[in-house]
Amino acid sequence: MPLSEHEQRLLDQIEQALYAEDPKWANTVRISDPRNHYKRRLVKASIGFVLGVVMLMVGVVTSWIVGVAGFVVMLATCLWGLSSWKRMNGFGGESSAAPGRPRGRRPQRQGFMERMEERWRRRHDER
Repeated sequence: MPLSEHEQRLLDQIEQALYAEDPKWANTVRISDPRNHYKRRLVKASIGFVLGVVMLMVGVVTSWIVGVAGFVVMLATCLWGLSSWKRMNGFGGESSAAPGRPRGRRPQRQGFMERMEERWRRRHDER
C-alpha cells in the first residue's frame, strides 16, 4: 500500500532530520544490507570453527578437557554459521506455508493399502 502525500512528506522530514543530526549514522543505516551482517557472522563462525579444531587437536595431545571444549566450540560455531547461512539465503525466515493451511501440520498421506486400492479402482475404471 503506497503512502499518502502527507505521510511521504512526514517521512522525508524525519529522514532529513536524521541526516542533519547524525549524518555518519544515517549514511551507515541507509547503505547497510542485512546480508552483509550475516556474511560477517559466517566469517566469524568459520574462524571459530578453525579455533575449535585447533583446540581439539591440542586437547588430544594435552588434556581431554581442552579437547571437549574444542568440540563444543566447533559445534556451537557450526550451528551459528548454519543459522547465518540460512538467513542470508532466505531459508530461515518466515514459513512458506499456504495462507489457509495451519503451520506445522502436514496433509495426511495415504497409507500403502489405500494407494494400492486406488490404483486397483483406476485400472478397473479404465477398462
